[in-house]
Amino acid sequence: LERSPSHFTLPHRTFQEYLAGAHLAAQVDFADQACKLSEGWDVWRQVILLAVGRLIFLARDTTKPLALVSELCPRQETDDPLAWRRAWLAGEVLVEMGLNRVQKQELGRDMLERVQQRLAALLTAGALTPVERAEAGDVLAALGDPRFRADAWYLPNDPMLGFVEIPAGPFIMGEGEDAHEVDLPTFYMARYPVTVAQWTAFVEATGHKPTDRDSLRDPANRPVRYVTWDEAILYCKWLSR
Repeated sequence: LERSPSHFTLPHRTFQEYLAGAHLAAQVDFADQACKLSEGWDVWRQVILLAVGRLIFLARDTTKPLALVSELCPRQETDDPLAWRRAWLAGEVLVEMGLNRVQKQELGRDMLERVQQRLAALLTAGALTPVERAEAGDVLAALGDPRFRADAWYLPNDPMLGFVEIPAGPFIMGEGEDAHEVDLPTFYMARYPVTVAQWTAFVEATGHKPTDRDSLRDPANRPVRYVTWDEAILYCKWLSR
């Protein structure tokens, strides 16, 4: 569609975004231009990712995308919405590249660690909107979430592996005429919901066949779904052992 002389748009937005991305990818100062364009988050985010895809899969160029990651997620951290969104975009660029390509280079490994830590900080700080945090969290799951320990069944990376001690003592169980005092020994309770990665560790260690395979399909750091009561008991007994 010709909006004005020599000014054309395409009815299907993705075609227009891809052509814009192709032009962007061809620029010598790609990283600088793409970083500046990221200020217009809603308009340019998809264009930038399409440009990265073209560089990776057509030009076999990883240098420009990694330079962009460095620009989007600098060493000096800033606490403002644009900085958080740029870190999130940096994570999406790494996902688009593929971890196998990222980890082949020292620069890629450095950028991966930096972006992982920055996205973990985004989630911990409660930055951006809840929907944006959820999407950024999915990107972090694809990159590997440093808040969890791969060598400890993907439990939280803290001295107590995410658990708190509930001291022994009495409590009132039931209501009304059924109320009675019960004494419990000391036990431990997880501070957070069980994640998909933690559930997957149980499935792989025990050979358990999930009642619903969809329980394994969400991003690794999300709370697990589609688990039955009996399966929850099996998981708890396994983890306790």
